[in-house]
Amino acid sequence: MQQIKNEFRKRNVQVPEEVLAVLHQEITGSRGVGTLEQRAVELWKNADLRSFYQAHAASTPLTKILQNKSTTKIGESLCLQIDSLRDVSRPAYQQLQKVINRFGENVLVTGDAETAPNKSEPTGKRMLLLNLTDGSKDIQAMEYQVIKTLSIDTPPGTKVRLIPPIMFRKGILLLTSENIHVIGGQVACLQEKFAQKRVLASLLNADLDAMEKAAPPCPPPNQATNSVVGLRQVVVQNAGNQQNGFDDPDGDAFLANVAVNWGEDDPDADAFLAGALDDFDRLSQN
Repeated sequence: MQQIKNEFRKRNVQVPEEVLAVLHQEITGSRGVGTLEQRAVELWKNADLRSFYQAHAASTPLTKILQNKSTTKIGESLCLQIDSLRDVSRPAYQQLQKVINRFGENVLVTGDAETAPNKSEPTGKRMLLLNLTDGSKDIQAMEYQVIKTLSIDTPPGTKVRLIPPIMFRKGILLLTSENIHVIGGQVACLQEKFAQKRVLASLLNADLDAMEKAAPPCPPPNQATNSVVGLRQVVVQNAGNQQNGFDDPDGDAFLANVAVNWGEDDPDADAFLAGALDDFDRLSQN
């Protein structure tokens, strides 16, 4: 087991003795590519850290931090797992629509193609909220400054090393690019559970299955006022078109659900959708 411990230490990864013991037991006697210690590291990277704890552990890397409510700065390195993350700088509903391809790449178009953001590059306005775990305790972290090694496409289960000093405010870690090193890995069983669309739908209390089945509505009305007027016209024109889902109960329920939930993110969008529903009711009665 000492070889495995040395391999993790060489990579600046701190792993509790309890986890090292489980890794050693799993690897010993098995076959695979690479040395025993290299296979142990790969197993750790691609496993859900929760699987290494038989019960709620009494002491884990996050235990002391969460117990000391007066802590404002963390001076030790932490190796954690990203369960999920989302961009809190943009409306959740807008992000969900893009993820399920209801708006395609036009979701962020403002009319100027040259100034449209590159989806692979984080913008200065982006702010990721990360849900992290050490396998027993959970904690949240905020992207205090843009971290280019992270994106909304970062796979659930990715392992990261947090580098001190780390600011800690009101139970949330505040991270910059100097505070985090992405080790890698991903966990198959977390891919579906913490898929971006499920995280966002849960936040909005939205029926994801119904949204995915519903026909694509018009682009998001969170731009200029004249765009909202144009979108209203599109809704009116398509209100009687079955393939657009505006003349069936599912389509109506979808719009109603959106009107309720989207208002928390964008009052203009809420007002627009409320008007769209009025238009729908008026046309359906004709």
